[in-house]
Amino acid sequence: GWATARAGDPQGVERPDPREFGRFVRAAGTRYDGSHSDAAGVPLPRVDFWSIWNEPNHPQFLLPLGSRGGVPLAPHAYRGLVTAAVGSLRATGHGPDTILFGEILPIGRRAIGPRYTIKPLVFLRELFCLDARSRPFRGAAARARGCQRFRRVSGVSGLAYHPYTRPEGPRAAEPTQDDATIRSLDRVARTLDRAAALGRLDRRGLPIYNTEFGYQSRPPDPFQTRVGRIPAFLNEAEWISYRNRRVASWSQYGLLDDPLLAQARGAERFGLFQAGLRYGDGREKRGVYDAYRLPIFARLRGTREVEIWGAARPGGSGDLWIEQRRAGGRFLEAPGGRVSARNGQGYFRRRLRLGQAATRSFRLRYSDAGKTSYSRIATPVAEGGS
Repeated sequence: GWATARAGDPQGVERPDPREFGRFVRAAGTRYDGSHSDAAGVPLPRVDFWSIWNEPNHPQFLLPLGSRGGVPLAPHAYRGLVTAAVGSLRATGHGPDTILFGEILPIGRRAIGPRYTIKPLVFLRELFCLDARSRPFRGAAARARGCQRFRRVSGVSGLAYHPYTRPEGPRAAEPTQDDATIRSLDRVARTLDRAAALGRLDRRGLPIYNTEFGYQSRPPDPFQTRVGRIPAFLNEAEWISYRNRRVASWSQYGLLDDPLLAQARGAERFGLFQAGLRYGDGREKRGVYDAYRLPIFARLRGTREVEIWGAARPGGSGDLWIEQRRAGGRFLEAPGGRVSARNGQGYFRRRLRLGQAATRSFRLRYSDAGKTSYSRIATPVAEGGS
């Protein structure tokens, strides 16, 4: 890469130069400040939402991740990139914009090495020059990381995070407490808050942006989640994200599966991402596309009460009806089950009082522009569940 340490680095990920990266961001900030046009004279838009780098705790995007002696290096290199990018955005009038940092993966390796994915909470603590007990590094440990003259991270609006789960779904436990999938975003929030309390981050209560999420499917990838389980997993994961007040966004990655690697063999054929709502050829994954378009999650609040959460896409408008049925019966509109989605995002929560709530199933009926759609059928989970 033109701004990295090693010649012949086409991806530009090996020891990127923060000064050169800052110049690139300054050029981008200038070009998209709302006052410029392209070569054909067409006005360019003003960009007001930025995110710095992608998955800096993964070897595909930043190298080396650690030394052969076990010292994490990528978090400290990334801190320099963040500082340079924020400075350039401020210099070009984008300081008030939304500026995210992080974009980190949720699960890493236990060992530290040049190409070993770093666990997210280890990465964040190291980024703020904090040890495993969230205390500032001192002495030789600080010198090995370049933490002697630490400057607090400032000017960022939120942490971008990729809270993917294991194929078993949103309730699956992580390998260690330093990993954090969508069920454990409070761990991420506590790490940020500890850094802020120590003056390592200039903002308390920093929001977490879910900027990448989805479930890779089987088929096509035989090592991932069965397609039939994905609709319920997606809806429960979105509910978990919605109810966490620190989470500022929801993201599905992507619409279509990435193509398979035709020249590869075995598991390497699935080296890209098969987390789309549709297969790579455009065919819908059974139930997955509809579950994203009309999510539903039901949670018991006792023997006679159930909470229904859901959303209407696209547009967040239209009329929704919650329908319920007993085992073996037919769907009927639930008492108090009419919902108007008019909040721009389409989300709603509604509590219903029904006898023997645990024995019932629920679905949404959605009407918009003369077209009626139905959600998947949801069975309520116990209140202690997600």
